[in-house]
Amino acid sequence: MSKGKNSNSVDAKSGLSLDEFELDLSKVAVVEDVEEEEEGGVEDEDETSAQLIAPTTASVLPTVSQKIEKAKKPKKKLDVEIVPGGNEDRFKRLLTSQTVTNLVKQYGKLAVVSAAQLDLIKPPVLPFGIFPLDYAVGGGVPWGHVVALFGPQHGGKTTIATKLLVQAQNTCVSCYSQISKVTGTCALDCGKMNMAVCCVVDVEGTFNLDWTRTLGGDLSRLLLSKPSVGEESVDIIEALLRSGDVDFLVLDSIAFMTPEKTLENASGVSDMGVQSRMLNQGFRKFRAAIAERAKHDHFPILVFTNHIYQAVGVIFGSPERVQGGNKLRYITSVEIRLQGKVKEDTDTEDVMHIQIDFKVEKNKWAPRAKKGELTMLLANVGNHKVGETFDEPYIRQQAEHHGLMKKGIGGKYWLLDQGFATYKEMDYALAIDHEYRARVVAKLIEEGGKLHLL
Repeated sequence: MSKGKNSNSVDAKSGLSLDEFELDLSKVAVVEDVEEEEEGGVEDEDETSAQLIAPTTASVLPTVSQKIEKAKKPKKKLDVEIVPGGNEDRFKRLLTSQTVTNLVKQYGKLAVVSAAQLDLIKPPVLPFGIFPLDYAVGGGVPWGHVVALFGPQHGGKTTIATKLLVQAQNTCVSCYSQISKVTGTCALDCGKMNMAVCCVVDVEGTFNLDWTRTLGGDLSRLLLSKPSVGEESVDIIEALLRSGDVDFLVLDSIAFMTPEKTLENASGVSDMGVQSRMLNQGFRKFRAAIAERAKHDHFPILVFTNHIYQAVGVIFGSPERVQGGNKLRYITSVEIRLQGKVKEDTDTEDVMHIQIDFKVEKNKWAPRAKKGELTMLLANVGNHKVGETFDEPYIRQQAEHHGLMKKGIGGKYWLLDQGFATYKEMDYALAIDHEYRARVVAKLIEEGGKLHLL
């Protein structure tokens, strides 16, 4: 008698009885039906991906022939309608928008402004009154900036700074133009005659008032400060710049700005970096104060002198260093290196003049690396007085270089609209006729600027 199939027999692979196995299959079928209803009849994942990959890959990846055909087809040009004055109207709307109005109200009129209104390319400049220097720096140093004069001892740093101070005292700060020595009015004839107020912060304690008077300075309109420590110097200069009452300020010199911490320490205690940190922080404040005054149409100038010293143990490169580190060089707009040589009279052995060699190391408003020399007289020589510069030969040389001086009929030398029989007569006219000299110098600086733009 054969045995029938037992419904309770156990499957070898799954370990389930037949009834339990059939029950499991029914559950799987029910779950699949539910998934088909929810997902819209999605098939098995492997089969679905297998069906989708083949056509998608074929459609996305073009063949080589399709690439060539696509490259041969000409590209369609976009039809762009150019509206005349569209960008200009948008720019005007931006300047009068609520955003710009709020920024100007909060941060001042220089927060956002049209560059055409500022004339940033040619700011008003203050001339040195020394033709070789004015020619080298492009007419003078710009108002509202920081100027550095540095070099070894007896280089003429304080003297050049004082000459610039005298020029500032003869400037009308209402229109930032020079006062004419002939008419006594400013060049632009603004009618206000608001003379500049100058200040000297004498950190070294060696500023010579007699020499300042000899160079043409007016001591009745000159402020003098003698601070004792470096932090005091920083506070005084920042307060004067922010007040708006001082137009020109000389700091002589930053090498002697001693931090208070150095004075408190005992002798021999190392204070490396203390002075540099004080100077860097101070000059950042100075620059911010000058920028703040520019919002009120006031552009003070800060001129400081600095010394050069020799670093110990330098084998490669230049051993020369300046006080305060290189960070101060990023704050200045004009930087001039000066080095003087004393010249004596061969007969009397008296010091007659100082020959100052200079080089424009940095200039944000004209090409730098300009070199030259000037002669500062220390005694009355001919038509020149003490403190004046003997630069007529240099003016004549540059006039001939730019084609302003020509030789005419009868052997005369013509410079602008005047003729001279000899060079000596030309030098005499340039020395005594201030109006004629000013016209020649202005023309030479203008011609030099044209060469700079080429």
